[in-house]
Amino acid sequence: MAAIINIIWSFFIKQSAPVRGNLQNNPLPPRCHIELSADDIAGRSVFVIGDVHGCYDELQELMRTATDVAPNIMFILVGDLVNRGPDSVAVVREVSGRSGQVYAVRGNHDESAIRQARLYRENPNYILPEKYSWVKDLNDHDYKFLNELPYTISLPSLDALVVHAGLIPCRSLELQMLNDLTNIRNIVIDDEGTLTGTNSHADGIPWIKTWRGPEHVYFGHDARRKLQEEPFGTGLDTGCCHGGSLTGKFINGPNTFLSVKSKQPNPHV
Repeated sequence: MAAIINIIWSFFIKQSAPVRGNLQNNPLPPRCHIELSADDIAGRSVFVIGDVHGCYDELQELMRTATDVAPNIMFILVGDLVNRGPDSVAVVREVSGRSGQVYAVRGNHDESAIRQARLYRENPNYILPEKYSWVKDLNDHDYKFLNELPYTISLPSLDALVVHAGLIPCRSLELQMLNDLTNIRNIVIDDEGTLTGTNSHADGIPWIKTWRGPEHVYFGHDARRKLQEEPFGTGLDTGCCHGGSLTGKFINGPNTFLSVKSKQPNPHV
């Protein structure tokens, strides 16, 4: 492991600009990367929540639990607000209806849902896959909210960054591939030291093992590995939609984890 990490840091990644598109060919949001200043935080505790996947009841319970610990909170969700769970629309409306208090980044499932909603809106005769039938219930405000989800949220005053999946080290946000931000799990290193992101667990090594800051990254997307704690990264996907739990962490203030048990009766919702 140490040898691999040394390879990473012995080669400076070429900063060539990637194509700023996404796997689903969705229009880009107005801002791909959002920065929240100390003034935006305004003295609040910041609580980052893992993948919700339409598990509205669990989201409500975790937010209530967090508020019992620190009543003045800014919530940030790591993406994958929708799909798999029982009420994706309610989750979207809960988050979008609390502007300035609740923020979220875009996950790969959000990206897929945006595409399906877009295709359905462009062509009412479009046949939605059954698992996306819920997008018919999105109103214009819901759809706009999903389309405007950024890929990252930075909090410089806390040396923190929120992304759904992960990042390639040594690249600025503007030079990250958007698909890596929503899909990466591992990093593959070729013989020349070039780093490539992959969604596969089988190839390469976990991207967070290669990340050396300076920001501490809070992310999701990796329920198989469950809660991940590394010096410069925390993975918060604990498989709520699979019968696991919904987990969040205060990244300032109480500086502690909170978790609620999934209410999903089927581990493969």
